[in-house]
Amino acid sequence: GSTVKMRTGHGNMYVTINSEGKKPFEVFVNLGKAGGCDSANLEAVARLTSIALRAGVDANEIISQLRGITCCPNYDGGVLVKSNPDAVALALTQHLNGTLQPIGIENQVRMLCPDCNTSLVFQEGCYICKGCGWTKC
Repeated sequence: GSTVKMRTGHGNMYVTINSEGKKPFEVFVNLGKAGGCDSANLEAVARLTSIALRAGVDANEIISQLRGITCCPNYDGGVLVKSNPDAVALALTQHLNGTLQPIGIENQVRMLCPDCNTSLVFQEGCYICKGCGWTKC
């Protein structure tokens, strides 16, 4: 998969899209250091997007449903990002068009284990701590 950083009105968002070939089947989203409602709602959007993709819903249909939703618009490199769901749609569009600009591993958000503070690994749809075994799927 590849991860892209998008600047939204709610902070930096990192969208990871996993694919089989060029066909996306899984989306994960991390909203910077934010927690609470914004992160929970964004996790729901990502989970439902992933389920829809796995169920065979065309990615363009998902994009058309998410694109244009507006809440706290922000410009990211000259592109208007209207909301967090809009950013997911933009990332999917870029992925399909082959224009997704993944960030290098050195610039990705490092997620740390809440139990032992070791870096988490994303594997088989879950975040896993190799240090203590903590997981979140």
